[in-house]
Amino acid sequence: MKNLRYKLTSNRFKKTILYSVILTSLIIFSSSISISLGLKKSSENLNLRITTKTSIFVDDTQSAFNWASANASGICTGSGTFSDPYIIQDKIIQGNGGENGIWIQNSNAYFLILNCSISNCGENYKTGGLKLYQIENGAIRNCDISDNKGMGVVIENCGISDITNSNINRNAKGGIFISQVDGFYMRSSILIDNYDHGIEIVNSIDCYLIDNYYGNSKNTNLLPILFGINLKNTHSNIIAGNTIKNYIIGLQLTNSNANRIENNTFSSNSYSIIESNDCIDNSFSNNAINISGNNIIGANWVLLLLIFTTFLGISFMIKRQIKKKILRIFNIYSGN
Repeated sequence: MKNLRYKLTSNRFKKTILYSVILTSLIIFSSSISISLGLKKSSENLNLRITTKTSIFVDDTQSAFNWASANASGICTGSGTFSDPYIIQDKIIQGNGGENGIWIQNSNAYFLILNCSISNCGENYKTGGLKLYQIENGAIRNCDISDNKGMGVVIENCGISDITNSNINRNAKGGIFISQVDGFYMRSSILIDNYDHGIEIVNSIDCYLIDNYYGNSKNTNLLPILFGINLKNTHSNIIAGNTIKNYIIGLQLTNSNANRIENNTFSSNSYSIIESNDCIDNSFSNNAINISGNNIIGANWVLLLLIFTTFLGISFMIKRQIKKKILRIFNIYSGN
């Protein structure tokens, strides 16, 4: 636990350890666990002016749904240039699940989503509060994307985009999912209690996660959240100044190379950093590992594995005894 990172030699070993930790937690998590997040940033509700509760869809290749049409209908302002981007501002979208809250695709125009609140949208891993697909030059500022049935934010096949000073919390399928992206920035944002992971980045390059908070605050969570940050086949990224707390794995890197991991604080995670053996040229510097005040998520994995093994042994013995009793009853009634 005190080591900064673990180098795994096989996927089977890694999965065995993870499953052991998770399943053992089923026994011990029946007692109340007290977790103190110690947030450095405020996650108070944003001041919003309600202007719409309907979902927003922009596709710049379709005349009925392009930026010009959105501008004409009052969905946005601006002209889509660097100095005058399209702005979607002060929207509260409370969906009924299924569709994305705001979905923008096939756009190279500059746009800004500002001071919006999106909830109860999406239904699976590829839908959620906000979806960006094949876009360039998109920015999200001061938004609250929380309590969605799908993902909080989905960004796929995109160029440069960024998220700043936003809350992305309690989303049912995960906080943020990023795939096939070249240039993503997230700064000064809070991601709490998102299922499975805070942020997952796959098949991407040049993603920068700076000064964000990733946490799990659920005192009665039966299965702890697995990842704070999960990188898969993702290269040349910078992860710096983040706080990552109360996960099974704070940061995992799989087949991900030339990443800089620096000045982060890992607290009360079972594992601070796991780097698989197919990674090369990743650098780790000045990362703080704070294991004080651990809940069961941060307990020693050897102890958890021992408890889990004992549980399996007891279960096997009980199963054998039940089987013997059933056979004895069967023999009595059959006259044997």
